[in-house]
Amino acid sequence: MEKIGVLVVSYGAREVAMADALLRSQNYQVELFVADKQRNPFNAQHATKHKVIPNLDINEICKFAQENREKIDFVLVGSEKPIIEGIRDLIEKQTGIPVICPTKEFAIEESKIAQRILFEEIAPEANPRFKIFHPDDFKGKDVYIVLTYNGKARDDIDAKLREIISPRGGTFAGLFTLIAKGKDEQGLREEAKKLADKMRPRLAAKNAGIASLNPVR
Repeated sequence: MEKIGVLVVSYGAREVAMADALLRSQNYQVELFVADKQRNPFNAQHATKHKVIPNLDINEICKFAQENREKIDFVLVGSEKPIIEGIRDLIEKQTGIPVICPTKEFAIEESKIAQRILFEEIAPEANPRFKIFHPDDFKGKDVYIVLTYNGKARDDIDAKLREIISPRGGTFAGLFTLIAKGKDEQGLREEAKKLADKMRPRLAAKNAGIASLNPVR
């Protein structure tokens, strides 16, 4: 059985699943190298070399790849952050090891606006209703409350908090944002808190819920 070396850049469970699938290959004997955000027990147990890089700094990951370049056939990246920061461009330029992920130029996860515009062009029927805004466009008497929470809860949006928006083109790394409008700031805050409390049992993190709840005037 042919032997191959794979460097997996691991943020969490998604990459552990990738590593597990690689190790179960019936066609190749996989030697695993892992750059881990935290010490995952599975990764630590099965990797030939395991290194914790808490912030997944692409320069540190590149150094790890360089140190083991003779044994690594390719790099597999699932986490958005290093992709956005250009990990493929860096590793391929510095080490010559092929990297399986988008280049920095095509890392559309960096901008929710870019994602929505792209889908509007190629598959509008799959695109959710969205709105792009900047706080400067919303100055006036009305108060706008912005509520950010886990995107999996999208089906529970009520009528007052139903517009999916992308503030300033930024990424929320899996989160999305809702906006509500009204003259009663306190009333809107109470509505937002009620919605967040409703969502909290479904969120993975114990204290998840409102990531930002700010008035935009």
